[in-house]
Amino acid sequence: MCDWERAVNRYYLILLALCQFVMGCAVPMATQVDLGRAALLAGNPEIAADHFRRVAEAQPQYVADLPPLREGIWTYLGRAYYDAGKMAEARESLTVGLKNDDGDFMARLYFALTLLRVKDPPAQSEKSFALADILYALKERVAPKRMAVLIKERGTNFNLTGESERELRKAGADDEMIEQIRISAKNRRALGESPGQQGLREVERALKEIQTWQDRIRGTEYGRFWDPRKRIRAQVDANLTMIATKKTGRQEFLAGLEWVGKAIEEELELVRRDKLEYEKKRP
Repeated sequence: MCDWERAVNRYYLILLALCQFVMGCAVPMATQVDLGRAALLAGNPEIAADHFRRVAEAQPQYVADLPPLREGIWTYLGRAYYDAGKMAEARESLTVGLKNDDGDFMARLYFALTLLRVKDPPAQSEKSFALADILYALKERVAPKRMAVLIKERGTNFNLTGESERELRKAGADDEMIEQIRISAKNRRALGESPGQQGLREVERALKEIQTWQDRIRGTEYGRFWDPRKRIRAQVDANLTMIATKKTGRQEFLAGLEWVGKAIEEELELVRRDKLEYEKKRP
């Protein structure tokens, strides 16, 4: 956003405040959303959240219709919280956004980001016992009772099958140790996927939904104006490639996802402007 646009937005905010203070006038929901979007794009997420929160409280089902995109108010509120660093509040709002519309890919993108920002606990495989580790320990005459204690502390990363149980008993495992291995496997299944794993799954779906959405735009009246340099498409493709090649631990992965979210919002304004200019020039 350029300097004059920021200046206009600041003036609009001041004028709005004076209007409310002096005249006590009500502000239309659409105007609140516009002000929130302007603040979000200008890098003022706290101000944006105030506007979006008013709309969410007054009309929880409100959807901002900004062709070629429709976005729920809870999605906007969650995005503002995310930019403000309030991950718990962001996740809560975005969860409501997805509950209202499971196809809201912007809500899914930012919901995934809140999960990816959570540091996962050390991977179980880094500290737990493999079957080969336990067999080696028993071979080296580590007592089964001692192994049972260690397995309880560190866990295992394999499932106990009939064949593996026979191997363990042949190596010297007793009933107590076998039972502890079963408990470890049960606990591992109960934990399910980590926030990071869920985040990657959700973000991959969101990116693919964005691809499909952009393909649909091509056949609409907005097609000639949307992302003419294909920057958004290129970044979406780059992030999907990082997921496929397991390079999601890099900082540029998260930065790229955040850029996509902001770029889509900015592109909405550019499309409006370009479409209006085009229509003015038509005979």
